[in-house]
Amino acid sequence: MALAARSFRRRHAANRMPNRLSIRTQIALVFTVMLFLVVGVRVVSFRIDSKLIKAFEEIVLVDTPRAGILTELKFYARRMEDEALRLSGSVSTSSISDSKERFAVLFKEIREAGRSYAALSQVENAGSFEFSSAVRASAEEAASLVDILSRARSSGRTGDPSYAAAERQLEEERKELLSLVDRRLAAESEARELKSADVASLKRLAITLSVSVLVFVILSFSYLVFFILAKIIRSIKKLNDAAHDIALGDFSKQVHISSSDELGELALSFNAMAKSLDDAEKARRGLETVASERANDLAKKAREFQEAEIAVTNLLEDAKESEENQRRQAASLKRALDEVHKFASIADQERNTYLLLVASIGEGVIAFDLNRKVTLINKVTENILGYGADELVGGDFEARIKFVHKGKKPLEPEFWERVLREKKPVSLSSDISVVTKGGVEIAVSLVVSPVIDAKDNALRGAILTFRDVREERQLEETRVSFISVASHQLRTPLTSMRWFSEMLLAGDAGALSEDQKHFIERIYEGTDRMINLVSLLLQIARVEARRLKVEPVSTDLKHLTNGVALSLKANLDAKSHKVVVSSEPADLPPVPIDQEIFWQVVQNLLSNAIRYSPEQSVISVSMVKKGDLIEYSVKDQGIGIPDDEKSRIFEKFYRAENALKYVPEGSGLGLVLVRSLVEGWGGRIWFESKEGEGTTFTFTLPVAGMERRQGEVSIAI
Repeated sequence: MALAARSFRRRHAANRMPNRLSIRTQIALVFTVMLFLVVGVRVVSFRIDSKLIKAFEEIVLVDTPRAGILTELKFYARRMEDEALRLSGSVSTSSISDSKERFAVLFKEIREAGRSYAALSQVENAGSFEFSSAVRASAEEAASLVDILSRARSSGRTGDPSYAAAERQLEEERKELLSLVDRRLAAESEARELKSADVASLKRLAITLSVSVLVFVILSFSYLVFFILAKIIRSIKKLNDAAHDIALGDFSKQVHISSSDELGELALSFNAMAKSLDDAEKARRGLETVASERANDLAKKAREFQEAEIAVTNLLEDAKESEENQRRQAASLKRALDEVHKFASIADQERNTYLLLVASIGEGVIAFDLNRKVTLINKVTENILGYGADELVGGDFEARIKFVHKGKKPLEPEFWERVLREKKPVSLSSDISVVTKGGVEIAVSLVVSPVIDAKDNALRGAILTFRDVREERQLEETRVSFISVASHQLRTPLTSMRWFSEMLLAGDAGALSEDQKHFIERIYEGTDRMINLVSLLLQIARVEARRLKVEPVSTDLKHLTNGVALSLKANLDAKSHKVVVSSEPADLPPVPIDQEIFWQVVQNLLSNAIRYSPEQSVISVSMVKKGDLIEYSVKDQGIGIPDDEKSRIFEKFYRAENALKYVPEGSGLGLVLVRSLVEGWGGRIWFESKEGEGTTFTFTLPVAGMERRQGEVSIAI
């Protein structure tokens, strides 16, 4: 039950989204939307009412003053008639003058009324302005007619036909003015009727729009309420159906409601309750099963107890005998414990002796397991590296202890993997240094040996021993420098001796006797061997001093090998030897190599094969591509190398006993030079040999070729 409650709380917390909307919130949102819609309807209605009010204001505030002006113009037309009657009845000059002044005032008011009408009609059509212009023109015309009539009346020429014509024209102007006013009044009335119709139409539109929006709001509200109620009813129905199933005993029933409101939470609570009930029911059934099993066990144990009572009776009889046996077993156990303590004491002594021996070794000792974790170091290691035992033991070997080549290039991880994989000791003494805690590089001689369990021959790790060889390296560099200088100094006189010997043998100093010629030939051969020896020493000194420059050129290895064999054709023909060159694959791609260095290696190996093989032998040269490497092998059918001398074959000046007997002449430096050159380009050299059956020398060359290196001199002397 507690587990189900915790599970419910986790699911409940996971479903509490930050944007969850409850039913109360949904209803509040519906009413908020309704409120916004009602306010929107009210705003629209208010804007329409504003337009209606503005339209009424235009009718009332604009049309009414214009109607008043038209009424005034009618009044002015009637006054024109009255003033014309007065003018026709005037006999004195003063009365005519007064009538003329009244006419002038009347016409001025008519013109002002026309202007006022035009000002009120700025937003109307051109007809309003034409009307005001016609009114002013009529007033001007009437004014000129009144002037004519007044002058005629003053001069007494009232019987003149022009006087009667002026009177008629004045009457026509008055009638024209009245006609203009009547037509304009009719137009104004029609405009007011049209505006009233527009206002009524706008009002009907406002009412229609308001009613439509209210109907839409009511329908939307009804739909939203119906949607929320339908969702609530569906959820309640699901809960009711699930509750009915649980009441019938189906506690595994679950309610699936996808909403995140109160109904969703209720569904989660309901599911948790159902899960708890289901778990409780399962627990009850399990308890019933356990109780039944326990009852069966109790019945079985009751039977066993009865049988045990019988057995106890028998045991009591054997008790005395058992006690005697126990005493004997206790004595044996005591003797065994004494033996264990004795062996433990011996193991402690052996362990202490082992640790004492490790601590007493004059070289640095580091042991690590298969996971590259340091398991042991000695005091010499602490003194050389500057680390304490607590800093190294238990830590990652490669993270703290760094061995690097002379050019600060770290020792490759593949080296350690190869040591563990091949389970053979590996010694590095040429250009290896170890980096101390302070970052100082110390030249060391390193030996890595795998740790193999004697019981099951299983690999347990590796152990390193290294020693400080800075003084030895310095002495070696001094030795190499001495050999280089001495070789240079010896080559000059030796070359001169060879030239002079050649000149004497050629008869440049006169004819020689047979004895003289024999002695000089021996001098020439000895000088030639000395020059070859000095050349080898100088080449080895250059390689060991790392002064060689490497200039790789894309080269066909088979073609170069055939070239080396061709250069040794005289030696091959002298012993009827045959060189067979093969490659796998047959179309081996070109490799970037320094041709002089590679030529020197192949020439030395082929020369050895020729020198130590019997006549009419076959010398096989093979090149096999294996992954990223090419394995180059030279196999002869010569005298082979004795087993007890194989370990020294790459030592300087060393030659096997059978080699000394077979070919007395030799320096023992050719293979030393070959190994130095091969290791210089990152390769490896080894051999397989059986005395009397021949030897196969093999070295590796990366498919990527040699790396370019700046240097002072080439391998050629």
